[in-house]
Amino acid sequence: MTFNDIYFLIKYNQRINNAYRRSIAEYEENLCKYLNGTAKAPLTKILWPYLRGLINVTDLVFGDEYLPPFLPEGQAKLDVHIRNGKERVPILNIRYFIEVKPRGAAMLNL
Repeated sequence: MTFNDIYFLIKYNQRINNAYRRSIAEYEENLCKYLNGTAKAPLTKILWPYLRGLINVTDLVFGDEYLPPFLPEGQAKLDVHIRNGKERVPILNIRYFIEVKPRGAAMLNL
């Protein structure tokens, strides 16, 4: 197997009534085309510095600047699939369970 056509696929599912049901977003990028300069890949551009070496993730916290503004607050499941070729043969599957905090909320002191 050659790794010359690598894709990132990200799926975001909102937790509703103790189950991850609704798919809010699904996004795919071609890593190889980004690296050879023939495609733009905003997510790969953010993640590439971290993917180049050994990764040890503990208590990972993303700032608001990395989350799209349309995500509703609450718990969610984020699936990341790294796949190869036209057939999208799985190489790596990662699942994160996340919580999106409310943004723009004001504290009221009455």
